[in-house]
Amino acid sequence: MEPAKRFFIKLDELRRALSSFGKLMDLNLELLPDEDTRDIYRNARIQKFEITLELLWKTIKVFVLWKEGADVIYSKDAFKKFLLGDYISEANYEVLADAIDDRNLLSHEYREGKFREVHDKLQEYLLAMISAYDVLFNHSNQ
Repeated sequence: MEPAKRFFIKLDELRRALSSFGKLMDLNLELLPDEDTRDIYRNARIQKFEITLELLWKTIKVFVLWKEGADVIYSKDAFKKFLLGDYISEANYEVLADAIDDRNLLSHEYREGKFREVHDKLQEYLLAMISAYDVLFNHSNQ
């Protein structure tokens, strides 16, 4: 399948994932009835973060192949190409790179303290992902 067609499919998947992730983040956990329920929702947020971040970097991978002719293999390389193409700011790149580091750490070992630390950064990560999505969407018609 050609890169442009793959890009538009991925962009739509990313839009849906960001919407779902955003809804989870909008939920006030303090209104939930007990700590067990709050813990379930925290876990759901982390899982949605991991899925959405994966979709984002793979969408960017296809985008830079389509627009820049650059084929990348790794997530941080995709974000770096996105930065070097002047699609995102250095600050947004740093947040996305940190998100990748946190995702990798969570997938290789579980520590409650790190889990809570990453959970506390999810809103920042969501905003960075939305910003990247907006760039992708705006450049999709050019």
